[in-house]
Amino acid sequence: MRNFTGRKILKLFILSAFLIGFTGIHNPASAKKSDPSAMITHTKGIVKRHVKGGNGWSKAGVLTELSCGDMILIKSGGMARIVFYRDTHSEILKGPCKVKIGSRSCVLKNGKKGRIKVLPSYRGIRAFKSIEASSAKFAGVEARKGPDIVFISSPREFIAELKPAFEWEAVNGADGYIIKLENLQGKELWNVSSKSARINYPKNQSPLDFDNSYFCDVRAIKDNKVIARGSSAFKILPGNKVKKIRVLKQQADSQLKENPDDPTPLVALLAFYMENRILDEAFDTCSKLIKMRPDDKNIHYWMGRLYELKGMQDKANKEYGKARTK
Repeated sequence: MRNFTGRKILKLFILSAFLIGFTGIHNPASAKKSDPSAMITHTKGIVKRHVKGGNGWSKAGVLTELSCGDMILIKSGGMARIVFYRDTHSEILKGPCKVKIGSRSCVLKNGKKGRIKVLPSYRGIRAFKSIEASSAKFAGVEARKGPDIVFISSPREFIAELKPAFEWEAVNGADGYIIKLENLQGKELWNVSSKSARINYPKNQSPLDFDNSYFCDVRAIKDNKVIARGSSAFKILPGNKVKKIRVLKQQADSQLKENPDDPTPLVALLAFYMENRILDEAFDTCSKLIKMRPDDKNIHYWMGRLYELKGMQDKANKEYGKARTK
C-alpha cells in the first residue's frame, strides 16, 4: 500500500511539473507568450520577425515558429510560406509586406485593409471561400485556389526516427496518393505512390540525417487528377537527443517488465517528449498510458493537448471532455 501511494504521489508530481514547465506558468515572461500557431516552412530573400511584446526585428528562417501577435516583415523580392497548425493550411507571403499572425490568419498591417480569415470548421476550398479581401492578392498575400487539403498527421515537428512512417487522413473518393519528400532547399529526395493513407519509409531510400529538416507533400489522386493536397515540415532531432531517448526507452522497458502496472516510467517519457515537442513519440506514449489508466483525467487532458498540437481539434475536444467528466 505504501509503495502504491508513493508511486501515485510521484506520478502526480511529474505530471504537475511538466504541466507547469510546458505552459510556462513558472516564468512570467514566457506566460505572456501563447503557444505557436504557425511555422515558416520556406523562405527566400530577407524575412524578419517581430515577437509580440519584444523589441526590434530578428531574422526568420525555415522552422521558425510563430505565435498570435507576432509580425512578419518581408522585403521586396522576398517570400515566406507559413503553415497554420490548427487548420493545416498554408499562405504564401510575397514582399514587400508586413503581416500580423493570428491563430488562423494573417492580418494586413500595411497598405489596404484586409484579412485572411479561415473558418475553423472548414478546410481546403471551402475554407478559402471565406477569404475577405479587396482582390485575389493584397499585401503580397496570394489566396490559394487549389484543391481541398490533405491533413498529414505524422511526421510533424520534431522526430527521432531516421526512417519515419508517413500517415495522413484518407480523402473520400481518392484512388491513391503520391508522396514526395524534399529537403528544405527544395531538392526532391524521393516520391512514391500508395493506395492507402499510410506508408512506411521506402526500403530502397537512404535514411534521413540527424538535425536536418524536411518537407513532405501528399497529393490525393482520382482519375489521374489531383483532388487534394497537403504538406508538413518536420525536423530530425540531433544525435545526442536521439541517444537519450533510446536510453530512456530502455530504462522504461526494463522498469515496466519488473512492474507492468506502474505508469511512472511512461509518464517520465511523456514529460520528456512534451518538453521537446516530439509529438509522434508523445502520442504513442500517451496512448499506452490511456490503456494502462483509462480513467485518469490527467492523461486524457494531455492526449487532448497532443491532438490540438497536431491540428486535430475535434479529437482534442473529445479528450478534453473525458478529462472533465471522468
